[in-house]
Order: sequence, then C-alpha cells, then structure tokens
Amino acid sequence: MSRMTKSWSGGSKTLWVGVFLSISLLTGATFAADADTEQRLKQLEQQNLDLQKKLLEQQGLINDLAKKLSEVTGKMPAVLPPPDEPKKGIGFGQVRLSGEGGAGIFHTSSKGHYTHSDFRVDEAKLFVEAPLWENYVFAYAELDLLTRERQVTPPPADENFHLGELYVDFEGVSRLWNQPGMLGLRVGRIDVPFGEEYITRDVIDNPLISHSLVDIWGIDEGIEAYGKMNRFDYVVAVQNGGHGQLADFNGSKAVVGRLGYNPTKWLRLSGSGMTTGDIDVANDHMAELWFGNGFAGFSPALGPGAKTFQATLYEGDAQVFWKTGHVKGAGGWLGYSDDAPAPVQSKRDVYYYYLEGLQKLPQAPKFYGAVRWSQLFADNGFPIVGNGQFGPYFFNPALLTDRMWRISLGAGYQFSEHLNVKLEYSLDRRHVVAPRSEDTHLFAAEVAFSF
Repeated sequence: MSRMTKSWSGGSKTLWVGVFLSISLLTGATFAADADTEQRLKQLEQQNLDLQKKLLEQQGLINDLAKKLSEVTGKMPAVLPPPDEPKKGIGFGQVRLSGEGGAGIFHTSSKGHYTHSDFRVDEAKLFVEAPLWENYVFAYAELDLLTRERQVTPPPADENFHLGELYVDFEGVSRLWNQPGMLGLRVGRIDVPFGEEYITRDVIDNPLISHSLVDIWGIDEGIEAYGKMNRFDYVVAVQNGGHGQLADFNGSKAVVGRLGYNPTKWLRLSGSGMTTGDIDVANDHMAELWFGNGFAGFSPALGPGAKTFQATLYEGDAQVFWKTGHVKGAGGWLGYSDDAPAPVQSKRDVYYYYLEGLQKLPQAPKFYGAVRWSQLFADNGFPIVGNGQFGPYFFNPALLTDRMWRISLGAGYQFSEHLNVKLEYSLDRRHVVAPRSEDTHLFAAEVAFSF
C-alpha cells in the first residue's frame, strides 16, 4: 500500500471519528436543551396555576367586600360581576355613559291629558359616571332629554333638555375610621330622598306605566349623607326646597330623612320625614317636590295673597319580596300651610296610601301581571292633577280635590333587564269640592329600555 493511501486511510478514520464525536455532542446538547425547556415550561405552568389561584382568592375577597358595602347607595350590586361580565352602559376610558327611555301610545277620556290617542316618547334620559379620585370619589350627571311631567304642564309643553341629578359622591368616607359603608356624602343636585316609590319610578324600573296617585318625588340642590349599619340604612339631606335651580330665595331649607330596616332578605321597612321649609311665592313659586302629578306646594287655588308657604310630610313604607314577585305599600300625611290673609283657608291636611303587587307566571317568568291601588283624602281640597289636565286641576279653586282613588291594572313581558313591553288600564275617580265626581280612564302601551 502506498504512503499516500495509508495517509488518506488514517486521515479518513480521524475525520469520521471527529464527525461522530461532533454529532454526539450536538445530540447531547439538544437533549439537554429539550430537558431544560421542558423543565422551564413546567415551572411556567405551575406559576400560571398559582397566579390563577391568587386571582380567584382576590375575587372572593372583592365579592365579600361588595356584599358588606351593598345597598349603601341602593344602586350597588350585591356581588361584583366577574371581570369578563359586561357592565351597564358604554365605556369611554374611565367614563361610562348609560341611558333609558320609553315610547308608546296613550289615550285618556275627555277629562284627561291624552284625549287624541297620542304616540309619545314618554321618557328619555342619559347618565354619565366617572371616577375623580381612585375608587373613593365619583361624579354623576343625569340629562333629562324628555320626561312625562314636562309634557303634561299647561301648553305649550316644555320640550327643552333639563338637568336631572348632578353631584359629586364621596363614597366610603367612614373608611377613614375603618368602618366602610357607614357614611358617604353627595353634594350637588340630588333626588329628594323621601319614601321608596321614587327609587323605581323610572320607566324601566316601574312594572306599570302610571305611578301611584301620590307619586312623591323631586330633585333639588343640597347635600346628602347616607350609609348602612348592620340591618339599618339611612339617608339625610338638606336642600334648598324651592323650585328655582339657579338660586334660593329663602334662607329656610328643606330637611329630608329616611331610616330603613331590613330584618330579612324578603322584608324591608322604612320611615320618612320631610319639611320643605318656607318657600318664597314670588320667586320660587313652588316647592321642588311633586305630589299627585302636581307640585306639593303653592297654587293660586290655595292661598291668594300668600307670600310664603311650607309643607310637612311623614310616610311609612313596607315591602315584601319573593322569587317571582312582591307586595309594596306605603301610607302618609302631608300638611300644608301658608301666610295668606284671613279669611282664606291656609291649612290643609292630606292623608294617602298605596298598595302594589306583582307576580310573574310560574311557567313563563318573563310574563308578569301587576296591580296598584292608591287613594287620598284632602281636607278642604288640594290641587291633585292625577291623569287629568294640569291647568284646571292645579289652578282652579272650584276643582280642588277632596278625595280620589286610582286602580291600575297592567301586564308586561320582560325580554331582559334592559327591555320591557307593558300594557295598562287605569281609572281615576275624583271628587271635587264643587261638589261632583269625575272619572278619568287611561289606556296605554309602552316599550321601555335601558343600556
């Protein structure tokens, strides 16, 4: 064998040994890398499981806190929704826009307001909420695009936009002394917190189309304190009292309060009291409080020549709930007085009550039936509008109402909490001081919605 052949043979062996060793090293490195990658993946998987467990524990803590703080404002959910559940309204960053409304057809007999079978937008409102400081201070604003009350006042009807509530809400002030939920404060233009009916009078919350004959509600400028302690909740407000939004023309303020008690999940009891304070007739004109679909205060039909007037109210409420329905009731007294010169009668007493029942069909829970009975008795007469025409029944002394009742019968189909279709028949039977009795019939159908 030649030297060249031996040299090539020896080099070839050396080459193949080198190749074999290189492949072995690469394969071993690859196996080592795969083993290391698998170990890292297992570690990441375990970390992910640990993180999910911590998130679930945190969500449980949040839900427990939400339960303790629930019902502080009457609008908080009992349990916070899971992170992937959509919230009501449309979000623009931290600002949330929501709204509600209703539209339908209304018809009344000749003494009523809807004598031409009117198609109407019954209600249209927009709401804006935004945090101002962490999770403790919030801003809330309500724009009333159209409300039923603006449409039934003497012609021409008021079709302008109006400001509803607008306030800064200092939630959880009592956290400063480690008692969350005990005290919160609202400053601005706020619902008058008297009774319970106003809480569900918006078209999407009301199971019927009409309200009770009394229908006490209002929005006024002032400051409000609210909170909850064990089974008790409270709200106290000091407000202007007069109808003017831009100024108060009398130093006397309205004072309102409600104390609630919830002994069980199915029973709620509450008591409310209020005084409007002295209201200036020439400038405020009326109290910032609706009563009987008119204002709970001065009318030229009551005290000609009066310079100031005031109203005092007390009411007790009881509500019973079960899975497919409820019964609600309230009764109260309104006392009115003014400084009209003698011999004009300047003191009036009005006693009132209402009962409401709702029941869903057991086999079809989206269908429900509802009934409401309400009645009032007014010493020497009082301006009660009801479903009648505003002008005659609020301003005419001969048509002051001394007793009246209303029966409302309705049915609805609730597609969801955001969409409801309702039908109703109501009868108002009125006795005026003239004296004579008058009946007003109301037939209505409506679609209510919220977003």
